[in-house]
Amino acid sequence: MKRFGWAALVAGVVLAGSGQMQPLSMNEFIQQNLADAGMKIEFETVEWNTLINIWRAGADHESSRKATGMNYSYFIQDPFTGFIRHLQCNLKPPAGTNWGLYCDQEMDALFDQVRNTFDSEAQTRVLEKVHEKYVDDALFLMVTHDVNARAMSPKVRGFVQAQNWFQDFNTITMAP
Repeated sequence: MKRFGWAALVAGVVLAGSGQMQPLSMNEFIQQNLADAGMKIEFETVEWNTLINIWRAGADHESSRKATGMNYSYFIQDPFTGFIRHLQCNLKPPAGTNWGLYCDQEMDALFDQVRNTFDSEAQTRVLEKVHEKYVDDALFLMVTHDVNARAMSPKVRGFVQAQNWFQDFNTITMAP
């Protein structure tokens, strides 16, 4: 893993929104854990939609207020969404959502390779290299927490909690 020369950063966070159950207490927990590792984090708290607009504008935009990190709930359901969208050089705002303005020619070459590899086993090997670089360069701090808590009446029948953001309501009925 690369060693970083910074000991402090400013992270954009929200108090609520997008299904996050307890974003402030979660962020404070992360803040405490990173402080134990010698990294100080200050929060710039904004409203959810404002955070999304900051994300779309990019880290160098004045709306980012010199933040060096951002915490928002985001789903990762495929390689483009999980890796490429946030890291490819030509997807910096306004062309895409590479908020941190990351640009690495080796990573871009891996992205090109996975797009042009059609054997699923070979694709997996390339994605493993992408993932290794992702981890070794410490590009993101992944935190998983339960989102979209459900509280329902005993009258609800047929509800099956989805394992992603897309919930099917077709199976739900209400008992009298």
